[in-house]
Amino acid sequence: RALVGRRAVYFSYTHGSYADYTLVERNRVVSVPSSIPLDVATAAFVQGLTAHYLTHNTYQLQSGNACLVLAAAGGTGRLVCQMARMRGAKVIAVVGSKTKVAEVREFADHVIAAPSGRVGGPGASSEAAAFVDLVRSLTPMGEGVDVVYDSVGRETSELSMACVRPRGTLVLYGNASGPPRDIRALDLAQQGSLFVTRPVLDHYIRTPDELASRAGDLWRMLRGGNLQVRLHATLPLKAAADAHRILERRESRGKVLLDCGGEGPVDRVAPVGSAQCALSSLEGRRPFVLRSDTANGVTMLTLNRPESLNAMSMAMLRALKLELERVADDRSVRIVVLAAEGRAFSAGHDLKEMVALEATPGGLEELFAACTDVMLSIQGLPQPVIARVQGLATAAGCQLVAACDLAVAGSAARFAASGVNLGLFCSTLGVALGRTLARKHALEMLLTGDFYSAVRAMEMGLISRVVTVESLSEETDALAGKLAQKSPFALSLGKSTYYRQIEMGVAGAYALAGREMARNARHGDASRGIRAFSERPSTKKA
Repeated sequence: RALVGRRAVYFSYTHGSYADYTLVERNRVVSVPSSIPLDVATAAFVQGLTAHYLTHNTYQLQSGNACLVLAAAGGTGRLVCQMARMRGAKVIAVVGSKTKVAEVREFADHVIAAPSGRVGGPGASSEAAAFVDLVRSLTPMGEGVDVVYDSVGRETSELSMACVRPRGTLVLYGNASGPPRDIRALDLAQQGSLFVTRPVLDHYIRTPDELASRAGDLWRMLRGGNLQVRLHATLPLKAAADAHRILERRESRGKVLLDCGGEGPVDRVAPVGSAQCALSSLEGRRPFVLRSDTANGVTMLTLNRPESLNAMSMAMLRALKLELERVADDRSVRIVVLAAEGRAFSAGHDLKEMVALEATPGGLEELFAACTDVMLSIQGLPQPVIARVQGLATAAGCQLVAACDLAVAGSAARFAASGVNLGLFCSTLGVALGRTLARKHALEMLLTGDFYSAVRAMEMGLISRVVTVESLSEETDALAGKLAQKSPFALSLGKSTYYRQIEMGVAGAYALAGREMARNARHGDASRGIRAFSERPSTKKA
């Protein structure tokens, strides 16, 4: 009863978290402090508990120890690295490829790309042997690490064993590549009287008190800013298949969550592929971005938080980013229209969420980075993007309009860089305005925080045209339809070239434009068009 009405997370081996309601054992549920965002708590819970027992109990790391962490760029691996550093251990992180080195460099003393092949016996690899030598060279006396945390399993267990010092510990806590190869007792003796364990989380949270204690430590680490959790996206439950595809394609750079909010009094968030869930009274229950497609190749993406003036929360930004990624890969889409439900286009960032994120180290930075990702995605989209602005567009909402290639506004629309009125200068909006308006117009908006009419916004260059409120949809559709009739290749190449050249000097810009125009001319669409025009019969009279 103490948890009724409170935010909570749970862990269970029972399937069924992809649902509106779930029946869970009471001793598997832990309340979430109000200072921790629900998505962060959900993303960190199981992997955080796992990293905690590995570094605090399976092998009690302490100052002076050296540990080797495999799959260090993964969710659990990143947390193991961070907790090991907190306990004063030297961390040698192993990642799957050189491209991932930068992802964990701040959490490790050394980062190494994993080798291929076996250490000894048939098929022995010189690359694997060199890897073992390198790991040992990074430890005192060159004996090897005190403990290896290996979640990969079959492909790496022999390699991991070779890196452990005499009387050290090999922790095999995962089977990403399959169950580890059989280990004989004699092997352990020959390697230096090693200890080997295959732990599972369930055995380290056997009682409610143990679960509460371990979770309490995790919440304190998150509150104190000592633990960074990476989130990739939060999708609605109906997009579960898309979420799984993200994982299958290895596209995620952090946790992928599902918003399982149903018709009941609570909303729920579940990590994809997990029997874990968080419950909350936070909003959710419907898609943050709606998509509709027409037969002529025009796709409309509609912001869908009208009761919050379409304030751009982290969840909405991620949902919009995901839809933009889908559109970019969809060759049937020729033009994108960005619209909004309700009386406002977007009032900017969600101020209530910003207040909550102040207490989370790195939270505000992550929010603004997510917003930047959306703006850059719009500019990088191969299709032209038209903003259809029916009402208020302030702060980050104004930035969204400025980021679009074209903008059609109803006569009732208003625009403002209003953050300065609250003591917060709209610096990220300034990036967009500075590349869209004349400098003094941009600074006037940013410094005053004043509201500008649609007509004035058009005069300043923020929007393309102003139409009546009644004709906004019709006029926007007509513009989108007109563009959809053009060559998709020409529009995509032309848009890309325009944004690239505008940052160059004049000579460089002309050189780029000339190369791309020649490329365009050789393409089938242009080649056919030019030939057809040049071969038309003359209409001159004799």
